Amino acid sequence: MHFDTNNGKVGIGTTNPARSLHVRGDAIRLDRDGINPNLMITRWSSGYQDLLKSFTIGVAANNTSDGYFLIADRNQTLGGVGALRRIGLSSPASHASLTPDASQNRKS
Repeated sequence: MHFDTNNGKVGIGTTNPARSLHVRGDAIRLDRDGINPNLMITRWSSGYQDLLKSFTIGVAANNTSDGYFLIADRNQTLGGVGALRRIGLSSPASHASLTPDASQNRKS
């Protein structure tokens, strides 16, 4: 891990980070025990005064054969219920589908 203290950047797998966090390698892994892991992406106004938009990307699973990828539009909140877009497989041989599912709203 490389800390570029002059520019406030962190590099993992690189000593020359191009962004605030620059990861070079095969994957980034998120684990969370008992609760679905999520990555939150937010857009703020200049100076971080106002939250403009927030999305959560994650996975949910009840067991090894019943799970899905989710994208939740949280509008201008950092938690709570969001408009979920669920990507899952109804059976192992089927194709993926993107389905709005308000009944499946999640909290992070």
